[in-house]
Amino acid sequence: MNYFADYFIKNFFLLCLTFGVIFMVLRSYRARKIAVLMPILIVSTAVLLSITYQVELFAQTQPQLIFLATFCYFFGFVLRTLVLYFFARLAIENKLILAIGLGLVILNAIIYSSSL
Repeated sequence: MNYFADYFIKNFFLLCLTFGVIFMVLRSYRARKIAVLMPILIVSTAVLLSITYQVELFAQTQPQLIFLATFCYFFGFVLRTLVLYFFARLAIENKLILAIGLGLVILNAIIYSSSL
């Protein structure tokens, strides 16, 4: 089974969306730097989450890669909360709320890392 071709076929729309967002953001670079950086981070994190999920599915089929499957499971949950934090960072200007949100992302990572 060709995992790269399978991943490409299943995630074609996500990859096209990634390139489209990156192109649009780079064309409108005259905006604030945070407004340029956050969409790129959101889409890149979503692509990384997709790759992590595929690696987790592959590692679950191999008994010798069980730690990799567990690590990808943990990493996927941390990436999901990170994407939500990046969306909040786009919409919220209050630094206290953003600091609390980042604290919750770190707390989430600590909680899920205990399962490793």
